[in-house]
Amino acid sequence: PDSVGRCDSYINDYLGNFGSCYLDNRGFGCRYYNTDFRDYCGYSLRDCHGRQCYCNDFGSNNIILNLDNMLNFIKSSKERFKNKGKEGFLFLLLIVGGFVACEGAQEDRNPFGPSSIVFTLRIIPNATTVLQTATFTFTTFVGTAPFTWTSSNILVGTIVPATGVFTAGAIGGTITITVVDALGNTDTASVTVPILTLGFNVAGVVQAVAEAADTVTANANQSGGGLAATIANNNTTSAFTAVPTLVTTVNTVVLTAPALPLPTAAQGDQVYTVSVTDSVNGNTGTFIYTLTNGGL
Repeated sequence: PDSVGRCDSYINDYLGNFGSCYLDNRGFGCRYYNTDFRDYCGYSLRDCHGRQCYCNDFGSNNIILNLDNMLNFIKSSKERFKNKGKEGFLFLLLIVGGFVACEGAQEDRNPFGPSSIVFTLRIIPNATTVLQTATFTFTTFVGTAPFTWTSSNILVGTIVPATGVFTAGAIGGTITITVVDALGNTDTASVTVPILTLGFNVAGVVQAVAEAADTVTANANQSGGGLAATIANNNTTSAFTAVPTLVTTVNTVVLTAPALPLPTAAQGDQVYTVSVTDSVNGNTGTFIYTLTNGGL
């Protein structure tokens, strides 16, 4: 009680005019004072650990209210909350928070209660795309430093073991990045290095002479390690079945027109698609080969 034993009356008179409410390591606490701020008194029945608390004068330690009594107070003060509007609503939220805090303190001395969430080592992001020759830095969520990073295919991309800085190579593909922390926890992420489009020195070839040869050179995104090529007639129902022959070199595709007879006027021009793949980096490209009809 205060110096004149008025603690109980102060609580009864001024409980609604709380000055501050907060959460601390013991649970939910409030300080109460009268409207002219001249006197101060705190009150509690028991704290979150069941210890008996007491009233005291201004300058006392934090005072913990018993939640059961607070809930009873709410039930008996509906009109007071209604009249206070937002202030009453906020006070109600603080009481709910106090309940959570006290429950946590009773469980494991954690003011916010026991948690069922278990955080494990994670790579951020768990999947990404990096253009050829570009760089990207992977990071971790939780885990214990130091971390060690590895790449499943250093031709597609390399990663600095100590920093997680990834550098894409000149070969397209999807690979796995692995991280291991100091405690042996691991996680993986995928990184895709897109295949680029091969460029050629011509947009297409038009040929009207039997057995004539044309050379097309790959001049963009090629590795210089060799090419592979296929050819197919775009008109799959054409009566003209002859197909130009292909020979590839390091950076070129040599096409030779079929021998006579060339397509007739009725058969029309024959349009072929030539598909080219870089044998080293996997980049691909296409161009059109047209064999004109002989007009007969």
